[in-house]
Order: sequence, then structure tokens, then C-alpha cells
Amino acid sequence: PLLSMMRAQLAATGAPASASAALHRGATSQDIIDSALQLMAARTRRIILADLRLTGTALAQLAQDHAQTPAVARSLTQHALPTTFGLRAANWLAGLTAAARSLGSVSLPLQWGGAVGTLASLKQKLGDLDPQATGAELEESIHALTAGLATELGLTAPVAPWHTNRIPVVELGSTLGSVVVALGVIGADVLTASRPEIAELSEPREEGKGGSSAMPQKQNPVHSVLLRNAALAAPAHISSLFLAAGTAVDERPDGAWHTEWAALRELMRLAGGAAHHAALLTQGLQVHPGALARNMALSGDL
Repeated sequence: PLLSMMRAQLAATGAPASASAALHRGATSQDIIDSALQLMAARTRRIILADLRLTGTALAQLAQDHAQTPAVARSLTQHALPTTFGLRAANWLAGLTAAARSLGSVSLPLQWGGAVGTLASLKQKLGDLDPQATGAELEESIHALTAGLATELGLTAPVAPWHTNRIPVVELGSTLGSVVVALGVIGADVLTASRPEIAELSEPREEGKGGSSAMPQKQNPVHSVLLRNAALAAPAHISSLFLAAGTAVDERPDGAWHTEWAALRELMRLAGGAAHHAALLTQGLQVHPGALARNMALSGDL
């Protein structure tokens, strides 16, 4: 339907018939959808990385400010040995940094292969335009056109059409998942430490956020809850991507490819939302050294 609308728009603007014929030349619907998902990922990645930088800066400051703030380390939920809260924050930062680097370096390739990955329609068109061109020259022209399109869209030029190779999808999904995992650890630790009976940490208080409709004295740790929610939800979508990739058949799978669409979009949404809430959480996180010392003293001389 989109192509029909675009061709009608071309005709309405007085474009020659050749323009309508050139529209979508050499492409197929999978090229458009796969490339569109990569474009969404490229735009989402910029947003996520910006929030992760804010979170990283906040964690680095916490690690520095509390490098000498004693705290008890917990092993299998029990008090173990002394540590510092600064080291805990530094460990959060280490996980976040690794995940951010993976996301920043993951390849986002253009998909462009035509009906079955041979680009036969485009090659035929180029051959019609230049009947004297050799096969090698036509292949070189196709390569240049594909690379030019990738550059225009800000994507990586593919080594070859990847319609039957879903590794770019599972790699992207995995890196998004690693971001959610790193942030989920922060959320889980803050949730535990912010329990009133522990009270070592507090989320930033924000107008209109975290209050209870039934209990006015209650302040919910909403940012950490959402980080934990993302960490619980993401693995199912990552699993869907791997399952779809491993059961893809033929030159266009019958259902496996379609499974990727919602799973990948949801991972982008979860990672983007988690990164946003992590930035707000860490920039306003309140550390209570007195409570840290009190809880450490419960186990006597460690």
C-alpha cells in the first residue's frame, strides 16, 4: 500500500513515468523493513547512549565521593565482610561501561538484496542502461549503489545481503539486553537498600512521582522498580530473537522473520526507558552513611 501511495504522489507532482518505475527498483519488502528497524536502532542508540553517559558520570561521582564510606558486603543475602559504598558504585559503573561500549560498537547494516538476495532486478536495470557493461562492472556498480545508500541512511554498508543471516539482529538484541541487565543490577541493589529497615539509600524525591494513592506516608522507589521491570521483561524478547534466527528457513522465513519485529522494537523501548530512568535515579541518589555504618555493626567485628 505504501508503494501505491508513493507512486500516486509522484504522478500527482508531474514526475515522469520513469520515476515511478525506478521507485523500489531492486528492493523487496524485507529490505525496507530490516533497514527501517536498523534506522530505528540507530536513532534509539543515540538517545540511550546519551542517558548512559549521564548515568556513568553520576556513578563515577558516587564512587569517588564514597570511596572511603564503609558498608557491609552481602553474600547470599547475609552479611559477609566490609566493603565501601564507593566500590559498589564503581562496580555498577563497570557493568554499565561494558554494556555501553557493546551497544556503541554493534554494527547496524543496511539490508539490500532484492527479492531473494541476488539483486537481479537492479542488475538487469543497470544492464539495460549500459548494454556494454561486463558482469564484473555491473557488480561493482551495484556495490557502489548499495554503499551509497548505506551512507545516505547512516548505516553500515553490508558485506552481502543478510536476509538469511540474522546475526545482525541477535547481536543488536543482545547488546540492548546487556544495557538492560547492567541497569537492572543497579535497580535491584537500590530497591534492597532503600527498604525502610535497611535505609542505606533513597531515591530522589520528585514532585508527583512515587507517592501512594492510599498511603500518604509511603514513597515508592519508582525508578528502580522500572529498571527491575525492564530486566525481568527483556530476556523473553532476546529469547524470541534467538529462536527466530535459529529456525529461519529458505530465503524468507515463514514466521520467524516476522517474530523479530515486535521483539526488537520492545527491546529498544525497554533499554531506552531503563536508560532514562537510570539517569534520573543515579543523578539524585541519596546515600546514608549512618545507616551503612549501623547495618555493618549488626554483625559485630568483621
